[in-house]
Amino acid sequence: MNDVIVLNGDFTFLAFTSWQRAFSLIMNKKAEVVKQSEKIISTIDKKFNIPSIIRLIKIVRAIYKNEVPFTKKNVFIRDEYICQYCGKNTKQKYNQKCNDSATVDHIIPQSKGGKSSWDNCVCACKECNNKKADKLPSEVKMSLRKKPTHPTISEFIKLRLKSTGIDEIINNIWSN
Repeated sequence: MNDVIVLNGDFTFLAFTSWQRAFSLIMNKKAEVVKQSEKIISTIDKKFNIPSIIRLIKIVRAIYKNEVPFTKKNVFIRDEYICQYCGKNTKQKYNQKCNDSATVDHIIPQSKGGKSSWDNCVCACKECNNKKADKLPSEVKMSLRKKPTHPTISEFIKLRLKSTGIDEIINNIWSN
């Protein structure tokens, strides 16, 4: 896991950061380690465990001001990397950098006036996206597994934590 969870001063989820940035925050006394990972990094004379969770010393403003931004990656997270037409899980292939296996499909195609928005875009596998092409789902006898919605900040953070497996780590911390 390359991402380090950053918790706000009040232990609420704030963001993900690289282990290098996490070390910088810890060394500058802006954060403290909540949980170490088993991965180790070595310098010339010392060894350090890479943190998996850090907490900022001071409380800072939340990650999103008003709403979750619309991006391709955020659509994948909202739909949990599941093709919204056939139900195929595209996460493994997407994480291996095969960007053509997980695609964002416009329900109403852009060629027919469809916009790039939370309500008009869904995660789709390459096969379903090609089958649908620039038609409406009803024209090719395809249907959506669930209606796309604009996630709230709270819903999105829960989905993002789940997609990275971080939710299990946090639950284990609180249950111990």
